[in-house]
Amino acid sequence: MKKLNRLILTAPREAGKPLSTGEVVNAVVQALGYDQDAAKGMVNRVRANLNYLTRERGIVAKIGDRKEARWKIVST
Repeated sequence: MKKLNRLILTAPREAGKPLSTGEVVNAVVQALGYDQDAAKGMVNRVRANLNYLTRERGIVAKIGDRKEARWKIVST
């Protein structure tokens, strides 16, 4: 789980902008060296981790709702 959280946090940092859930998933899949077909299976896990990082850790902020939602790293 720590590795996945690290990969999730790296995606918007490297992009330099807030990302959609799909963009975060694609970045994680690419970082792990998986085929893009693996993205379907990763969506729920990445979304759950993003919500955890938002609610419990306060590291990530969600901007917008549903399909328009974007995730960004909270400045400390």
